[in-house]
This record gives sequence, C-alpha cells and structure tokens, in this order.
Amino acid sequence: MPMFNLQPEKQMSQNLSLKPSPPLPLLLPLLLLLLAAPRLSAGQDPVGCGGFVRLPQGAKAPNYARMRVQLYNERGNLRFVSDISPNGAYSVPVYERGQHTIRLSAPDGWHLEPENHQVAVLDQDSCQRDLDFRLLGYAIYGSVHTRGLRTGPPDLPLALIDRRSGSKLAANSTDADGKFVFVRVPPGQYTVRPDLPAGGGAAAFEKDRLDVDVANDNAKPGEALVVKGFAVSAGLADVGAGAQLYLYGALADGVKCEKPGKPHPEFRSPLPPTERPLCRAVTGADGVGRFVDVPGGEYTLVPFHPDYRIEPDRLSLRVRHADLHMGSVFKATGVVLRGRVVGPDGAALSGAHVRLVEPQGSSSSSSIETDTGADGRFLLHCPERRSSWTVQVTYPDMLFLPGRTDSLAFSTDIRPDKFRVCGRAEGLGVRPVTSLSAPDIEASETEQDGTFCIYLTAGRHVLRCGRAQREITVSGPTTGLLLKEQRVEVNGKVVGCPGGQCPADLQVTLSGEETSTAPVTANGAFSLPGQLPGTYTATLAGGDLLCWASRQLQVTDLSNKPKTLEFRVTGFKAFVSSSHDLELSYSPAAGAKPNTIRVAQGRTEICLDSPATPPLQLRAASCHRLAADTAKLERPGDSVSFSAAAFLVRLAADYPDIGGRSGEPVRIDLTADGKPAGQFNLKPPAKSQEP
Repeated sequence: MPMFNLQPEKQMSQNLSLKPSPPLPLLLPLLLLLLAAPRLSAGQDPVGCGGFVRLPQGAKAPNYARMRVQLYNERGNLRFVSDISPNGAYSVPVYERGQHTIRLSAPDGWHLEPENHQVAVLDQDSCQRDLDFRLLGYAIYGSVHTRGLRTGPPDLPLALIDRRSGSKLAANSTDADGKFVFVRVPPGQYTVRPDLPAGGGAAAFEKDRLDVDVANDNAKPGEALVVKGFAVSAGLADVGAGAQLYLYGALADGVKCEKPGKPHPEFRSPLPPTERPLCRAVTGADGVGRFVDVPGGEYTLVPFHPDYRIEPDRLSLRVRHADLHMGSVFKATGVVLRGRVVGPDGAALSGAHVRLVEPQGSSSSSSIETDTGADGRFLLHCPERRSSWTVQVTYPDMLFLPGRTDSLAFSTDIRPDKFRVCGRAEGLGVRPVTSLSAPDIEASETEQDGTFCIYLTAGRHVLRCGRAQREITVSGPTTGLLLKEQRVEVNGKVVGCPGGQCPADLQVTLSGEETSTAPVTANGAFSLPGQLPGTYTATLAGGDLLCWASRQLQVTDLSNKPKTLEFRVTGFKAFVSSSHDLELSYSPAAGAKPNTIRVAQGRTEICLDSPATPPLQLRAASCHRLAADTAKLERPGDSVSFSAAAFLVRLAADYPDIGGRSGEPVRIDLTADGKPAGQFNLKPPAKSQEP
C-alpha cells in the first residue's frame, strides 16, 4: 500500500475525520504518548500501511462495517482505529518509527487469518507490501432438544455434511445444554445431523437433520434436532418376574410400553384418582421393567406385586437427556432404609451421623444409627417394618431439622436446613442478632467481646444488631462476618429549573429510620449525609410556581452505598383571565413547534411545559376580536388577561317573514344593550324562472 499523503488522498482524510474524538479526560494521556513516541522526520507524511480482507473465491462480501482495523505500537498501546472500505481495502497511518501490530476485529464466529500483522516502520519506504487478512469462514450455531424439554443431551456427536458433495466437512458435539457450534465454515450449503454408529442402540430422533446455508455471516437454523425420548428402567430386588410398574406423567404419545388396561383388583394407586397411568411395564426374570422412547419431563413410577409390599409406593423421576436406568429402586417389604446426606452444594457429606428413633409413645427405647460413607450414603437395617420413623441427622456447622418418613425409603437427598453463621458486632455491646429477612429464625446474642453465631437458612438475609445492619447471602457455613453501624450519604439534584436557577424556598425532607431536611442550592443540588440504611420517602417542598414530575420519591434500597435522587421540573405556572373560552399558543424553544393550551372563561392556572422559560410570549386565538391577542410572561406565576373587543354575530332571516315585498330591499337595525349597533340591508332573493 502507498504511503499516506494527506493532500491527494482526500477520501482517506475524510474517513479519518469521521473518527470520534476521544473524551476530554483521555486527551492529555494521548498527547503525552504522542509526544513521547519516536516520530518520523519533521515534514514527512505518515506511512500508510494497509491491505485487503480476502474472501474465498466466489464468496459474497460480508458487511465490512462490522469490522475494524486496529493499530498498536510496540508497547501495546492502541494508536489508531480504521474502518474497512466496501471493497475490503483498509489503510492506517503510522506516525511513529518502530514495531507495530495491525489487528482486525470482527464478530464472534468470523474466522480470520492471520490473527495480526507485525510491521516494522523505520522510514517512508516501510509498508510497501499489502498486509492482507483472509476471511476463511463463519460459524453455524444450533441446538438439539429432547422431546418435551427445551434443552438437549450433552456430548452428542454431530457431523457437518456438504450437501453438494455429500462429504463430511467437520465433526463436533453438543455442550451441557444441547447447543452446538461449527466454526471456520466456508460459504456453502450444509446439513447438520447426528454422527452416531449404526445399530449402536442410540436414541431415536424425531428430527434428525438440519439444512443450513452459509453466505456472508454466521448461520443459525430456525429449528433444532429433536430426540424422541430415552429408555427408562427400574428394578425390584429379590422379586424377579411378574411385578408391574405403572408410569404416570404428562406426555404419553410415543412411549413404547404395554397399555395399562384393567389393573389388578388389589392395585391401589397412592396418587389422586384424577391421575391415570400412561402405560405399564412388567418385570422380566431379571426383575427389571423397561420403557422405551420416554420424552423428557417429570414422571411418577408406581410399583405393584400381589405377593409383596413394595417400598417406596411411588418414585418421582425426571427424564433429561440420557437413558435412565435406575436399577433396583424398589424393595420388597420394608426392612431396609437407604438414603444420602448432602451439603448445600449437593456434594456428599461423609461422616454425617444418621439416627432413626422409634415414634413418640413407643415402649422401645432403642434407636438405630450409623454414619454416612464417603459418598454420603447410609444404609440402616431395621428389625421390622414400622409405621413411621423420626430421622435426625447431625453434622458440624449445619442444622438438620428432624424429619419423618412413613415409606421406609428416601428417594431424595437429605439436605441441611440451616447453616452456622459467625462473626463479630463492633462497638455495640451485648445485643441480640436477628435476621430481618426471616423473623421466625431464633435470634442470637453477642458475647462480651461482640462475637456471635446464628443458624440461618440458605439465601438472602439482612442481619441487624442494634443499629448495625448488613445484607448477606448464605450458601453454607460462614465465619468472619463483621457488623458495624454504617451511615450513608444521600445526594440529589433538581433538574429543569427555569434559566438554571432554582427557587430559594426549595428543600428536601427524608423520612424513614430518621428524619432530616436539607435546602436546595440555586443550581439544584442538595445533600443529606449520615443516613442509616433502610427505607425512606424523599419529599420536595417549595417551588409552588413550578410544575413537577413528582414531589415525592420512594427510596426502598438505601444500603451501604451512596444514593442519588432526582426531582424534575416539567414547566412553570402562570395564570390567565379571559372573557371567554380561547386557545393559547407559545413556542417552547427557538424554532420549535408551538404548544397549545385551551383555557376556559374566567381565571385559569396553566403549566407551560419545559424547555419553555420566561420571558415567554403567549398568543391567543378566538372567533371574537380581542383587545390584544398577545401577552408576555416575565417570570413564573405571572398573570395575564385577554378580553373581547367585539363579538361575532351571525344573522339568518326568512325574507317573507320580515315583511319584504318582491323586488324591494329590507333594512334591519341592530341594537345592543338598548343602543344602536349597526344597520344591514338585505337584498330580496332572486326569483325563480317559470318554465
């Protein structure tokens, strides 16, 4: 590319002039950098470095306006940003000697090579060759959905097929939500389809291909690949063949299993009578019942066997994006209790103590207890099936409330109900510590040194000790928390005062935890320092001759951060006295379209909308003749008046009724308030011609 010459290269000069100037705070550092940089010789033009964005042969040009060329010096400082012309060419001026880097920024998914060009500018003969970038391709974004869900299976292999040649261009797999992307895809016509081995027992697809065309931008198919469903199986230990599993849920169409038919006479569903089973599976010799192509969603599995009591009596399951083989989740009789204890993040709690106690009122004083293993699971052997048990779990810094089970099985993890939160209240003495967010949680009291511990549920809490308050989010045991009294500054401004000068009688009152008042300065600023966190109402007083968007603001989130309020003036008031209804107009600003106001007879208060400011001229429009049709407002609250000098009177008469004879004019005398008001001559109507 040629060196920059600011005189002949007018188009480039115009392009450079369109660049937005840096903000004023950045000008000084930029000037210092320019002065410190090694410059080209005095009187020399900048060196022009540039090239083209090259496209694959026959490819449609992209929107070059979405790309930018950036020039960096050897210290990594950005020196210049340039657009790309519609033909793909670019050029940047280099004013400094030394090593430079030219980079091309483009939307995500656009694949460019190389990533940058390293340029050594030593004199006017530098940058004599084109520094081209190659736009090699774009990205294809899409997704795979499991039927019944909005997400799809992770790690599903996919292939990108060239529709013209039938060849496989690329392979990829879905992410955790079933989304996929193919990158560096040249323009062309493609098909995305699953890349699974034939006969490998993979899930069946309801939609197994997506056609997509890539032209000059990233592509996204309007549809998704859809998996029909997955296999679900559940077993009964020590039962074998003949047990029945009834599947309840919302999506029945497409599930492959035996229709329920008429259930066994002794079958009693634990679910409400309104719920009907979708289908039924009968266990084979291995004691497992199987369902095929179950769509994603929530289901309930109810077991039945005429010779055994099966526990639990129901099992809630969720089909997501993979086969769900649950193993022997049902047990004959109820002599074994299984479960798992996890922490707040779902991780297993090893060493948690689990104790099963006889129901209250039982004559037995024995209890069955154990500790969880490394996987958080426990297994308790019960001598006989009981109607109910009380479960108590203990673990350091966590609180598990007693739980009761009637089914002798835990189908879900046991999680802690509260967590120990410890800290220190600074300079507040012995006081109770409470949660304002959960008043039912038992309060704790600080020690003499201010330390405290309280058990809180997971989630957001606002802790208070005396006048100290702090918002925290509890997700597990917490230590090192500090509570101290904090005060917040509330600042604000009044915007839109006429002429930039606010009335002297303006003041703001903040009411809530405490009440304080501050005046408003002439430029509209006010400040209320030293406010306690909490909920407040800010009220503006004074300025009665101005119009306001609102005189009251609710402050619901005053915490430990400064707060800024804003009261807005919408105009100023004036008073109009008129002898009759009329329409007023005024121009809110020079060259602006006039605003209009209708006023009724008598005295009317009006509001003249911003940006109108006094002095301001009002113009009146009326069907009557006014003594004066303009009035000037010198200041807010001025009064003006308009009165009619003459009224419009319309007369209509039937010629024969007023005594007129054919061909003779008639004179009418008009009086007002008993005094002559004028004379009118009425001409007779023209005679119609007889045929």
